[in-house]
Amino acid sequence: MFKLYKSTDIENIGKGYEYRHNTGCRLIYIENEDINRVFTIGFNTLPENDKGIPHIVEHCVLCGSENYRVKDPFNILDKGSIHTYLNAMTYRDKTVYPVASTNEGDFKTLINVYCDAVFKPLMYENEGIFRQEGWNSNGKEYSGIVLNEMKGVYSDPAVMLSEAINKEMFKGGYGNDAGGNPDDIINLSYREFLKFHKEHYHPSNCVMYLYGKINVEEYLNIIDEKYLKDFEYRESPKIYSVNVKEKGSVCLRKKMGSKNILSVAFNTGESGDVVKCTMLGILSTLWCYTEGGNIKESLLRAGLGDKVSCGFDDSGVSSCMEITVENSDETDIERFKKVLNDTFIEMAEKGIDEYKLKGVINNIKFFFKEEDFGYKPKGLFYGLLVLNSYLKGRENFESIEINKIFNEIENIDIKEIIKKYFIDKGVYGILISDSTVEENEEKACSKNNESLIEYQNSVDSQEEIKKLMTTKVRDISKEGFKVKYEEDGENILVPMENDDIVYIDIYFDVSKFENILALNGFRAVCDVYDEKLSNDIDYYAGGFSVELTTLHRDTEFRPVMAFKIKCLRENVEKCIEIFERIISQKFESEQRLERIVSEAVQNMKNAYIEAGNTKAIGEALAQVSGASMWENKGKGFDFYTYFKGDIGIIEKDINSVKNVFQKGSAFYALAGKSIDGIKKIIDASLDRLERKGSLNIIKGSISTQSVGICTEGNVCFNAAAFESDGNSGISRVAQQIISREYLWDKVRLEGGAYGGGCVFGKRYGYMYSYRDPNIEKTYNVFKDAGKYLAESNYTQSDIDRFIIGTINEIDAPIKKHSLTGIAMRKAFAKEKKGITIKRREEILSAAPRNIVEFGERLKNREIKGICTVGNEKEVIKFGRFDVINEI
Repeated sequence: MFKLYKSTDIENIGKGYEYRHNTGCRLIYIENEDINRVFTIGFNTLPENDKGIPHIVEHCVLCGSENYRVKDPFNILDKGSIHTYLNAMTYRDKTVYPVASTNEGDFKTLINVYCDAVFKPLMYENEGIFRQEGWNSNGKEYSGIVLNEMKGVYSDPAVMLSEAINKEMFKGGYGNDAGGNPDDIINLSYREFLKFHKEHYHPSNCVMYLYGKINVEEYLNIIDEKYLKDFEYRESPKIYSVNVKEKGSVCLRKKMGSKNILSVAFNTGESGDVVKCTMLGILSTLWCYTEGGNIKESLLRAGLGDKVSCGFDDSGVSSCMEITVENSDETDIERFKKVLNDTFIEMAEKGIDEYKLKGVINNIKFFFKEEDFGYKPKGLFYGLLVLNSYLKGRENFESIEINKIFNEIENIDIKEIIKKYFIDKGVYGILISDSTVEENEEKACSKNNESLIEYQNSVDSQEEIKKLMTTKVRDISKEGFKVKYEEDGENILVPMENDDIVYIDIYFDVSKFENILALNGFRAVCDVYDEKLSNDIDYYAGGFSVELTTLHRDTEFRPVMAFKIKCLRENVEKCIEIFERIISQKFESEQRLERIVSEAVQNMKNAYIEAGNTKAIGEALAQVSGASMWENKGKGFDFYTYFKGDIGIIEKDINSVKNVFQKGSAFYALAGKSIDGIKKIIDASLDRLERKGSLNIIKGSISTQSVGICTEGNVCFNAAAFESDGNSGISRVAQQIISREYLWDKVRLEGGAYGGGCVFGKRYGYMYSYRDPNIEKTYNVFKDAGKYLAESNYTQSDIDRFIIGTINEIDAPIKKHSLTGIAMRKAFAKEKKGITIKRREEILSAAPRNIVEFGERLKNREIKGICTVGNEKEVIKFGRFDVINEI
């Protein structure tokens, strides 16, 4: 049973409790009034090799358990529960399973499913689970979800170099890739896989975490009675010992289209000193992600490459900072070493720019004040920090005592940190592009997928599925969240309760400006071209971005450039001044532009390899939608080609963009509390613009050619677009079925892709796959989606699950910074009063016949746009693209 060990107050978060169980398990509870409740269970899982065992175990335990005998409880919950987070993650030395929900009934179900999964998985009974999620062979080729995922990861040459450096730096343990090297994954045996789970998934080796408004005693009893009481006590494993190499070098050769890559990793000591590690994270941003940052500036000025990146990692026992330079002409690492070391010596002697340092610190403080942690609920963000500490034997809440950390940062001696960890230190590496390197594909081993086929042909029982359904459709509110806003002419005002933070979006209609590539060129450079201006953004703004997008109304649209600002109320005037400086600046240094453009090109290339699905979707939609065609022109392959072109033309083009910043073309969205004064500041700024311009709506043309885009990747990203009727609630339920069941089964489980999805928009829809070994097979799956729905024989109980999943997506908590954009789009579309309520009613009343009828209509919707981004051999082999481009 659990016993309370200690408790402490945590400023601005709640009260923290530590409980200990007689098995050795520790449970942390943070008590507060937040109803977005969080549960996480984490295990220490440092691997002994590169076979990806922790990663594959993470996947497999979520494929059914003793008390939830279904093939994929994770997916059933994902498409049919009220959750705000549902995932699992493998780190280098730990695996964590987090869930979150605002519905306490679903929250209890999620906890039960995850605890049952990690302690009582069905993978011991069925090898087919291992073959599906890990790897398998049909005698001709290898497949498997994790295998294909890691093929995608290892398509990035920078990852390969990073892993090689890691192996040199950390001998054993932390030198191994917990995600798995594709070359080694296929050597993992089922027996070795099970042995790892049995050894590591014991309560003594785990930490649990609860957060939010709950009766904690009730949850402690559930976990004890159902999952822990049958385990015996074990001594908690000793904290991993780390063998770190302070200096060293590696050299790799690979056939790739890009130039060479340089990288170095520095051991920065034990990660238990939270204040020191926070400062090191700040320094990594200061040195490499601020304009004029010491490391970035010295490496680029020396001509060592086009893009500098830096990462600081304190998730292990030992912390580490890695600096990488891409697209380099260097063939050895000596000059890279010298430039870096000289820069560290100079900083240790002269110090660093205090204004830039303060800007980075201000930005991070804003991040914590806003509590917008991306897709993670705040309770989870804090929980991952606490779990990491406890799993490493640091049993305290220091990692989330934010104010204390920032107060103590002022006592850090940065010069001493540089001397201690960076000067004359580091494991350096180089990856050389070599066209003579032979990369032979390994012949598949004997067929071993019999258990997989049997497993995938099995059918879940309705009785078992119902165990996962705690929410009933009848219990769901008929009223969802509604964004409240006021229209002030073309401007939008969104009231908020928080008096400290303000969100401002300033739009310019760019419909009359024909050079779309120039517009996106301006977007890419405007906030980083002037170093002082960029540093002022860091100092005064919590966030500043520029977007090129479209606002839709029926079949027409308005192309716009949007300047999006978030800041503290006290900094509004300064941020508007920064906005004025950005739109009025002149770009006169070709050398400066060339540097920024080269880095942007490298970022775009990486995006095609790492997240090619977004690029494929853009190209496919451009073949059916005028608005998408306009957006893709500025973001897709045409822009990639344009930015690789003549810098003189680019300079001339982006200087011409200032002509769009006119009062008649401007309007804005503003969110905050008591915003009349802020409104006056924005109005006064726009009044200072040239009194020209107009607001327009256009139709636009579409592309007529399908596109294949070849990369160095080992897998593919596929997308298909079509005309759609996405206005009804039924379309949202159908979208849930296609994404969470049809594509999940056909593209992921049967096809071996990492994932896929579907969106039915108001007029256009698309389907996509992610890290996919197939092209033709996947397009056939896309094509048959309507047939699948039309021939479905779902019961009302089945449809209810999808209804719940649909409502869960619609009712997901909205980030405050998104409110201005949502309100503007709704107002511009002139959304009819009551349409949201009507759509929700249609969702809640969806029946099997509605889905069949929707499927019949979808069958007649011809796929009109396709694009694949990925492996060159497979793209060419497909043979159905009108145009094939190469990254």
